Amino acid sequence: MRGAVLALALVAAASGGLEAQQRAAAGEEYQVSILTAGPGAKVWEKWGHNMIRVRNVRTGAEAVYNWGMFSLSQEGYVLHFLMGRMNYWMQPQGMSATYRTYRRDDRTLIEQELALTPEARVELVTFLEWNAREENRFYRYDYYLDNCSTRLRDALDQALGGALRRATQGVDAGTTFRTETRRLSADDLLIYTGLMLGLGPSTDRPIDRWDEMFLPGKVAERLRELRVTHADGSSGPLVVREDTLYASRRFPEPLPAPRKTAIYLVLGTVVGVLLVLAGRAKGRMPFLAGGGLVALLVGLGGALMVFLMSFTDHSVTYGNENAFLVSFIALLLAAALRPALYGNPRARRLAAGLAVAIAGIATCAVLIKVTPWARQDDWELIALLLPIDLGLAAGTLLAVRRTS
Repeated sequence: MRGAVLALALVAAASGGLEAQQRAAAGEEYQVSILTAGPGAKVWEKWGHNMIRVRNVRTGAEAVYNWGMFSLSQEGYVLHFLMGRMNYWMQPQGMSATYRTYRRDDRTLIEQELALTPEARVELVTFLEWNAREENRFYRYDYYLDNCSTRLRDALDQALGGALRRATQGVDAGTTFRTETRRLSADDLLIYTGLMLGLGPSTDRPIDRWDEMFLPGKVAERLRELRVTHADGSSGPLVVREDTLYASRRFPEPLPAPRKTAIYLVLGTVVGVLLVLAGRAKGRMPFLAGGGLVALLVGLGGALMVFLMSFTDHSVTYGNENAFLVSFIALLLAAALRPALYGNPRARRLAAGLAVAIAGIATCAVLIKVTPWARQDDWELIALLLPIDLGLAAGTLLAVRRTS
C-alpha cells in the first residue's frame, strides 16, 4: 500500500515538474520590451506615448500592443470629449508600421528589453491577448489616472507581481500633475493658457512616483531603476538592453518650465489699460468693439468652465478657482453694452452693475489666497486675467458715464 502511495506521489511530482517545465519553455519563446515615444507636434502628442512589444523568437511573430487608439471621426467624438467620456481602445499592430509612423512624425522612439521570468512573460502575453479582444479592448480615458501609459504600467506591474508598485508608491516624485502639464505644454502659449485655466486644485496635490507614470517617459525612467529577481534566482536590473531606434531632430524631451507669471502680467496689464483708454475715447465704437469682444470671450470662458465643473466627468476641473476670473455674467455685459452706450437708461444701469460685479468677483480670486481653503496654483492666471477684468469694469463705467 505504501509503495502504491509513494508511486502516486512520484507520478504527481513528476507531472507537476513537467507542467512547470512546459510553462517555462512556453515563456522562453517570448521577448518582451517597452517602446517609449517622445513628444510630437500635435496637442495629444506632447505627452509622449508607450507600447508593449512582444516577439516570439521561435516563430518570428510579433505584435505591438497599443492602448492609445482613438478616432476623431468616431460617432459623437466631440460630445464625448466635452463630457469627459472618451472611449479609447487597445489594439495590436506591427512593429514595422509603428516604426515608420514615429520616424515620419520625427518622434524619438526608445526600446527597453525586459528581463522577465518565463512565467511573467506567459502571464503578460496572456493578459495582452485577452485585453485585445473586441469585448475587452475599450476603456474610459482619463488624462491623469487612466490613460495609455497607466494601462501599460498596470499590466506590467501585474506580471511583475506588484514589484513596480512597491518600488514607487509612496515615494514622493517632487512634482504635481499641473507641474508636469506645465513642462510639456510650455512651448505653445495658447494651449498652455487653456490648460492652466481649466485645471482645478486636484492637479496641485503632490504625487508619488506611481502616479507620475501617467507619463510614458516616467515609466521608462522607473523601469531603468527597477531591480528584480531573475529566473535563476539572481537579482539584477529589469531592463537588460536599451536602444534608441530613432532620435527626433525637432522634439527633444521638454525641460522643467518656469512660470509665465511675468509674461501674463504684462499681457493682462496692456489689455486692461487699452480697455480703460477705449472707455475714455470719443465715440462709442472703440469700447463697443474692444470691450464687447473681451466681455464676450471672458463670458464664454466662464460659461464653459461652469459647464465643465457642473455637468461633465472632467474631474480635474472641479472646484476650479479660475471661475472667479472668467465670470459667465460677462456675457450679459456683452449683450448690454450696445443699448447702454446708445443711451438706454436701464441698460446703462445694468452695464454698470455688471461691471462692478465682474471686478468684485475677480478680486475674490486674490482674496481667497489668504484663506485656509486656497489649494490651487493659479497665480499665473490671476496675473493675466485680473488686470483684464478690472480694465473691463473700469472701461465700462467710464464709457457709460460719458454717454450719460
